[in-house]
Amino acid sequence: MNNKKLVVFDTVCNSNIGFGHLKRCIGYYKILLRKKNKCFIFVNKNSSTDKILKEAKINNYLFKNKNNKIANASNIFKKFQNLNKIIIFDNYEIKQKDIMESKLFFNKVGYIDDIGRILNTDFVINYSIENNKFNYICKKKLLGKKYLPIYRKSKTKNISKIKRILITFGALDHYNLSKKIFKWFEKNQYNFEFIIIIGMFYKNKKKLYNYFSHYKNVKIYLSPNEIQSYMKNSDLIICAGGFTVYEGISNNKIVLSIQLWKNQKNTGKNLNQNNLKIIKYSFNENSFFKKFEQVLLKLQRQLKKKNIVNKSNFMKINKFSEEISKI
Repeated sequence: MNNKKLVVFDTVCNSNIGFGHLKRCIGYYKILLRKKNKCFIFVNKNSSTDKILKEAKINNYLFKNKNNKIANASNIFKKFQNLNKIIIFDNYEIKQKDIMESKLFFNKVGYIDDIGRILNTDFVINYSIENNKFNYICKKKLLGKKYLPIYRKSKTKNISKIKRILITFGALDHYNLSKKIFKWFEKNQYNFEFIIIIGMFYKNKKKLYNYFSHYKNVKIYLSPNEIQSYMKNSDLIICAGGFTVYEGISNNKIVLSIQLWKNQKNTGKNLNQNNLKIIKYSFNENSFFKKFEQVLLKLQRQLKKKNIVNKSNFMKINKFSEEISKI
């Protein structure tokens, strides 16, 4: 029996949502490619998508036209008539009518979710919850950490002390937290080295770069397409509550995640990793930084007592390609 599939990921990246959706589709793409499936990524084009895809060595991708319809690319898939065709949407703007249109070209339709959207599809993927708390109506529900889009395992050493901190908020930093958090460390005279990523859609990129460049203990990087190498050279990663959390944990790093949005509410909570600490962002900065300091001090105490286990056990149990082969 031939279980090989043609799998198309329909996603989007822009200045509103950043690159997290594209990057997790890249993760799934690479997992499926190992099982000899044929995969494509269908995404809007901007100044970074082409670079990200090429750097990730994604050979099969299509850029959307102004109508953003997968139907416009359907002719390209005709040569794969012998394969079962699956489309997976990772796009908050997808509606039920788009699902129905896709069924004209694909045998099965699914979507990736992290906010509890209910769509009538063949399957749904939500790796941040272990049970059907959102009452999904799909026949097949791929829920939990065994469906994470992580395709590589890190061999980094255990961390015994925090020396270098990576601060990254992805493609955009809505609340200027990179600078605020660094200034808090400076004010409280913490003696750390810093790697600071200034993302593609950060406001006042030039001003931020000039500000950080005055500090000898800071290395600044403008809009890198990947951050794996910076993660590997860090002990603690401070980031938002998106896909970077899972990347950091899979690199066996300590991660301090700041939840900013509704879709980040469940991020990482099902991993049961004590090297992940989560803080909900508050516009009351005094309250936020009080909690921030408490978490940081607790981390340092745990490290001193060697109570931090920064080994990502969830990497051993990925079932994504196995379940897709059954669809």
